[in-house]
Amino acid sequence: MNVKGKGRVVASSRLLLCSIVLAGLASAASASEKNAPTPLTDVINQSNMVSYGGAANFFGGTYINGFIGASTYYTNGFTGTLATAANVEGGGIWNGHVVLTKVTTYKDGTGALTGAAARQEHATGVGSIIAGFWGASGQPNVTNGIAYGATLWGSNLATGFGGGGSFSDTDSTVYSSYFKTLKGGADVTNSSWGFSSSNLANQQQISSGFVTQTVAIDALVAESHKLAVFSAGNSGDAGGNQVFHNVSGIGAGFNTLVVGSSGPNGTYTGRSSFSSYGPNTYYNPNTGVFTDGVRARVDILAPGEEIDMADYDGNLTHTTQYWAASGTSMAAPAVAGAASLLVDAAKGKGYANGTDNRVLSAILMNSATKLAGWTNNAANVGGNWKTTQALDFKQGAGQVNLTKGWDQQNSGTTDVAGLGGGTVKAIGWDYGQVSDTAATDYLIDPVLLGGSNFTATLVWNEGAHAVGNQDGITGGVGIDHLSDLDLQLWTSNAGVATDLVAESNAGFINREHINFTIGKNYHYILRVKFLGQNYNFDQHANSEVYGLAWSGTAAAVPEPASMAVLALGFLGLVARRRRK
Repeated sequence: MNVKGKGRVVASSRLLLCSIVLAGLASAASASEKNAPTPLTDVINQSNMVSYGGAANFFGGTYINGFIGASTYYTNGFTGTLATAANVEGGGIWNGHVVLTKVTTYKDGTGALTGAAARQEHATGVGSIIAGFWGASGQPNVTNGIAYGATLWGSNLATGFGGGGSFSDTDSTVYSSYFKTLKGGADVTNSSWGFSSSNLANQQQISSGFVTQTVAIDALVAESHKLAVFSAGNSGDAGGNQVFHNVSGIGAGFNTLVVGSSGPNGTYTGRSSFSSYGPNTYYNPNTGVFTDGVRARVDILAPGEEIDMADYDGNLTHTTQYWAASGTSMAAPAVAGAASLLVDAAKGKGYANGTDNRVLSAILMNSATKLAGWTNNAANVGGNWKTTQALDFKQGAGQVNLTKGWDQQNSGTTDVAGLGGGTVKAIGWDYGQVSDTAATDYLIDPVLLGGSNFTATLVWNEGAHAVGNQDGITGGVGIDHLSDLDLQLWTSNAGVATDLVAESNAGFINREHINFTIGKNYHYILRVKFLGQNYNFDQHANSEVYGLAWSGTAAAVPEPASMAVLALGFLGLVARRRRK
């Protein structure tokens, strides 16, 4: 199967995959995960997902739902009820477990294993993190998932299973699985699997995102505008060339939301040592040149160490058994669950564009908490605080934080009318559009507080295509275009941009992120600017739709009593003048 630019063969992915297998392909459920001690068979009252608390207290660890702020959504009445999430990987969810009886829909890949032959421990555990819920009347809520009210689907893309979590698949079983979920009604898909190679040249191409399966999924995301969440992988701090540490598999592409793991268990204050990270390789299909070490590819972190999950070991009687493991496989479903809560709120509140993958990504990333050591290497360039990296290579935008996410989604501007920007509040989000060589402006009113932090995140999709249907790829895949957008913050004088003060201009990714300290109390303009195309094979119309989120702090305004005093003083002055 060929990966193509318009009229240009870039790589023969079927041959590449074959050579990768010979060189040591690891196509697995995020291989190298670390299992905790023996699972428990009998469980008593335990509500909501937690991390492993030790042999004497299996469920005594951190309450993950609360830690990432999901309780804020629950308090406001959103548990995922209006959202549909799908777990797509090598293996299907076992719905015999008490927290997963809700899973009645399976969107297995065409040609992949189905039914009992597809059920796997890994998929079962991951599914319980997304939306597990013991809903039987009078029963305890045992390890509820993040979006425990959501509809949950399973999808297996594997044709067979090997040891250590590995599995076999085909381009068409992979494509058809995502076709059936992304185009078949799921709002969010989670995928805790990946592939990599022990061959440096092959791994470099995988790291660039320029292989058939990666381009195909990017195409389905671009066409459906649905959110696809992928684990970053577990090659982390392994030895060897930096390329081997990189995000691999589908996550190495452009349009998926990539999740790294945080740890240690109990505090989750930094990136887990095993969690893969960037900078990834960039491939330019115009020139055929690979450039290593330039693309940030981790978008966000979530707790991924020693997470308790529903278990399936082939014994159909163990309906209340659990196991614990560490890996980016455990972090990704937490973010997929978080995104499902955002979808629930967007639908419940009538945000028409609030379920778009670009909007969801921007909101989740912009509300993330930056952990110790976070940097996007911004520097002061002629008075302009500028980054050409956008995100931290290891943390992305930071760790998922749904308490801040609730405010980001609901407390300020919630989608500006039309697509052309406008006047907005200090915090909010928008689904907008920018045209070639032009800019879309957002006048932030009120005045922002000097000395406060301002963040903004811009996300758009790379254009790609795949010729296929629910039975798989039928006519190849191709790269179409990658727009180069810029995100800027300007001071404003009567609505006119005056001085550029902060800028994110990362030329090799489709994300921009500003994290900047406001210099003084002032009005500001947030600007999305279209700089051009990195490549353009489909005669793209030179405009781009995006998701944008921002968060600043409004400067205090005088209290009404103070205003009254000022008004009286002014009137008194006027009166004295009139008496002269």
